[in-house]
Amino acid sequence: MGTKCLGLGVLPKAYLGGEQDFQKDPDDEEYDILDEISRGSFGVVYSARNERSGETVAIKEEVGGLCPSTVMEISILKSLPPHPCIITFKQAAEGADGGRAYVVMEHMMSDLRRWRLKRRKPYAPIEIKYLMEEILKGVAFLHDHGVMHRDLKPENILLGHNSEVKICDFGLSARFPGQPYSPGVGTLWYMAPELLHGSRDYTCAVDMWAVGATMAELLLDRVLFREDSECHQIWRIRWTMNPPFNFLRRELKLAAAEAPATAIASLTPAGFDLLESLLEYQPEYRITAKDALNHAWFQELDAIPT
Repeated sequence: MGTKCLGLGVLPKAYLGGEQDFQKDPDDEEYDILDEISRGSFGVVYSARNERSGETVAIKEEVGGLCPSTVMEISILKSLPPHPCIITFKQAAEGADGGRAYVVMEHMMSDLRRWRLKRRKPYAPIEIKYLMEEILKGVAFLHDHGVMHRDLKPENILLGHNSEVKICDFGLSARFPGQPYSPGVGTLWYMAPELLHGSRDYTCAVDMWAVGATMAELLLDRVLFREDSECHQIWRIRWTMNPPFNFLRRELKLAAAEAPATAIASLTPAGFDLLESLLEYQPEYRITAKDALNHAWFQELDAIPT
């Protein structure tokens, strides 16, 4: 696309409250737009190059100021110490004309879903194990710092050119403890049963269910629980999980037989055990991120694909 230059200035304190560490001079930072990454109801995300440093970044442009979810994302990210598995927030600013707001983030190559489509082949077992370990490191870090992500899914897991894996999009996140929480939060296919039931006193176990749904999707090369309403979604989960795991194991084994090229076909008993522990229907029995990182599946040696 054609190059467009953005001159970003300081955001009014009313956007985020308190003293901000953004630019004091509107001309301090300027960016050349390189390409459009995505577009949605919130605005547009671009890749851009900082004219001064030469660094490539991601810039989210919002018309009419920052939406509440973006304010929440900035608040969460600014409150966390740096972590290699969490996206880095760089700056929030307004355009030179004052009519648009911008959020500058670390730039990554792609997300799990877009990269799967681009490469045109399923993820290999050794890749999935690496991805899952990095995702769990990020989730464990968030939970240790009192943050529930509440919208974990492949689109919110970013990949870097040097195999970095980072969790992004904290617009639906919440700090805990702090009940009651908003019910029904997240993306339908990755929502835990307690969220689908309208619970307002759930725990960070909702993130672990979403991690399990993501693991299943990577292994199967398709969404495990894919319905079009909360009612149908909870029915699908109950049917698959009741009696506990019998239908889940059967469905996974049938998928392996039908698609031997997918990673599910080579999943070991330890891998099945971890997946079942993540997709435990009762949240109080669902595995934690820390325990998942210590699971036997991650101790198994995998053959390097030739």
